[in-house]
Amino acid sequence: MPHLQVVVALLVAVQAITIASAVPVIQAPWGTIQGLEVEGDAGRKMNGYLGIRYALPPVGKLRWEKPQPHPGPGEGKVFKADTEIPACMQHRPGLIESTREMGEDCLMLNVYVPTGAQNSASLYPVMFFIHGGGLTMGDTTFYRPSKLVVDAKVIMVTVQYRLGSFGFFYSGDGVLPGNQGFWDQNLALHWVKDNIRAFGGDPDLITVFGESAGSWSTGVQMMSPHSKGLIKRAILQSGAPHTVSDSKFYQKNKVLEWTAEQFGCQRETTAELVKCFRNVPADEFFNKTMQLSPGSPAGSFFVPLVDGEFIPRALTELIMDEQYVQENGIGDIDVIMGFNNREGALAQLMLMFFQQPKENLYTPQFFRSCMNMCFVFLGLTPNEVLKKSVEFFYRGADMDANQTMTADTVADMYGDCLMNAPILEWSRYLAASPHTSNRYLYVLDHPFAFNAQSVYPGSHHADELLLEFDNEREFEDNFLLKKFNTTALAADEVPLAKKFIQIITTFAKTGNPSAPVRDDLGGDWPEFTVENQAYLSISNTPRVVLNAGPYRDSAALWNNLLPALDTLTSQRATDAEDEEEAKGKDEL
Repeated sequence: MPHLQVVVALLVAVQAITIASAVPVIQAPWGTIQGLEVEGDAGRKMNGYLGIRYALPPVGKLRWEKPQPHPGPGEGKVFKADTEIPACMQHRPGLIESTREMGEDCLMLNVYVPTGAQNSASLYPVMFFIHGGGLTMGDTTFYRPSKLVVDAKVIMVTVQYRLGSFGFFYSGDGVLPGNQGFWDQNLALHWVKDNIRAFGGDPDLITVFGESAGSWSTGVQMMSPHSKGLIKRAILQSGAPHTVSDSKFYQKNKVLEWTAEQFGCQRETTAELVKCFRNVPADEFFNKTMQLSPGSPAGSFFVPLVDGEFIPRALTELIMDEQYVQENGIGDIDVIMGFNNREGALAQLMLMFFQQPKENLYTPQFFRSCMNMCFVFLGLTPNEVLKKSVEFFYRGADMDANQTMTADTVADMYGDCLMNAPILEWSRYLAASPHTSNRYLYVLDHPFAFNAQSVYPGSHHADELLLEFDNEREFEDNFLLKKFNTTALAADEVPLAKKFIQIITTFAKTGNPSAPVRDDLGGDWPEFTVENQAYLSISNTPRVVLNAGPYRDSAALWNNLLPALDTLTSQRATDAEDEEEAKGKDEL
């Protein structure tokens, strides 16, 4: 029996070696890389190169520093890219369950390649995906791309970057540079540009795309001068970058003071403070700093900001600066933006997570709580004029009634302020800025079967990920799917997934996504312009909608009326204070 066990073990080992050796060894400028065969949904097989370290571990003295390029395995050595390293430090609130290990040493990327790509006569287009999660959570394990790689014949890259207080800690004096997570993404992009040809990928045909915070990141990468020449095309799914790059609520001094108090790091200079912070264990530092919120003593999250370097100025200024746009090649980048028709179901998700009784889901109190979050997110002053304006728009004559509302009332407001209005606004900026490239907008309008039991059916935030990525295994712990006790995609939704993948990969290959829907539309998908505000409604029966469709009025509320009222009321408050001060002086 022991002899038989040894034989079986040897056979297993030989089989593993055979599988690994069947996958081409990559001779890249970075070094020699050995991957493995990866199986996705429905038995799809692709070559995977997992856990490639594009940066040195950001630990010790490198904590909060800009990422340092990893030198590679060294001459004569082979990097075994057969497993992903731990996820970056993050808070997992239970929305998506994961037992994956976390740590500071997390900066890596995965490359997924169609079988035979290295022997192809032509180079493959490259799609570089940035995960979402509010810049505080997420990792690469939920994004297996076999449908994209095997069916659509593209090379896929997924990347991990620093999150939360490790990825966005800013001091304002150069000691803590801030935007560390964005610098990580950018270094990974440079790695891909320099090495992807060895995998069979075209370094001049890189499409960056992301969902939610990954969409913010995609937009920021597109606008940064440090991305010049790296990006050919961009797809922004459910996130507008300008909403997170110039927050009025970040108070760096209070954040430093609060953090110093938490860890007993009372020092004279920022450099001394940071040295003290670096001695705090990663788990302890992250757990305590997760307490930061807009209502905390520090005044805000650890957030991305205009730092004068990676983001030189507010993105709304940069996109309208013709010289900046031309110098950095931004006008040459083709762009698709989009959102889902029930983005505001995030509100429902929050309620389910906090397990509030269903009969209390949609009270005026919860509506106002969501509204205040919108004000913080958009940098608006939460005064009574703005509050009453929002309540009247969404609740009408019932605005003062203390009664339970429909799910639509809360979710519409939440989705409009967080996603729909900002995306329409950024689409207008892109269309108005100098460009020679294509600009498109979509709305995912499909009523997914797995949302049928929701009080708010339709396409929720992040639902398009189930169309793009594998879901037989990766999404079996999805919070909503478990709550509704359903499977990922219904049989009649498989064609929709195929069409969505065709849209984004056709765009990645050509810059024009029209071909997959041309027969449905009887013509091309029109580009988004300031005049037509056209978008493609994506469902089993795609159609073109003009003038921003049902989102026109709510976009005007959040993008135009409320900022104007905020400016007006703030000026009146300032004038009143000045008048009161002058009156006091006269009385003296």
